[in-house]
Amino acid sequence: MMDRKELYLNVRKAYRLVYEVQDSIVEMIEYIRARIKHNDCAGKQLFSDPIAKRRLKDDDYADQYIGQGTWSWDYFLTYMYTYYFTGIPTETQYCCFSVIQVMDDGFVGAPAKDSAPSTKDFCDAADSESYLLFAFSIWKKDQRAIWFDYDGTEQIENEKEEIMRISDEIKQNGYGSYIVNTSDYCFIVKRINLESIGSKPETDQVLSDFDTLVFEKTGYHLLVDDQQDLPPLH
Repeated sequence: MMDRKELYLNVRKAYRLVYEVQDSIVEMIEYIRARIKHNDCAGKQLFSDPIAKRRLKDDDYADQYIGQGTWSWDYFLTYMYTYYFTGIPTETQYCCFSVIQVMDDGFVGAPAKDSAPSTKDFCDAADSESYLLFAFSIWKKDQRAIWFDYDGTEQIENEKEEIMRISDEIKQNGYGSYIVNTSDYCFIVKRINLESIGSKPETDQVLSDFDTLVFEKTGYHLLVDDQQDLPPLH
């Protein structure tokens, strides 16, 4: 095992690397936000529970609850994260679009345990992947939206597991996308390896392909028509 000085040197280097990668993803998300039709946007931590807020009466300086049940993964919220956009509704339908970021380092596929997983149980990082899921849902206004936490009939117990199930199905079967299409709703998911997207032309191509797929299945155009004054993407 490496000594502590070398260990923390590597950790500092890792933080810098993670910063650079996440910075490029944030830039990509901001560019995507400018390209799509949406009324609102929000985010959701998926891999681990967010650290709870403390309800303090006299002092709000330290406002997060740190206690039993808090573990190291709570501090890495973009390990698996969704950027959620509420779409512009039509006269008869609501819709939404998400970009789910998965930065797997071997946890996915590791043996399930009752206790918190240890990195020694993870799969080899070289066999893992970092990718995005583009997910679009459109449904009749008198119907409930289908999403990763709802299958059209009942609530799904574990949203993260459902995301991973769909992602794995896309990968294993080589479909390129996962589609559930009924008379009441349509749910479309496409998986994009992060190594293949980053530049503006690559992002534009991925968005265009997904918009074409959405339009073919639903008649809805996800992208805005006017592309002037878009933010730069390097």
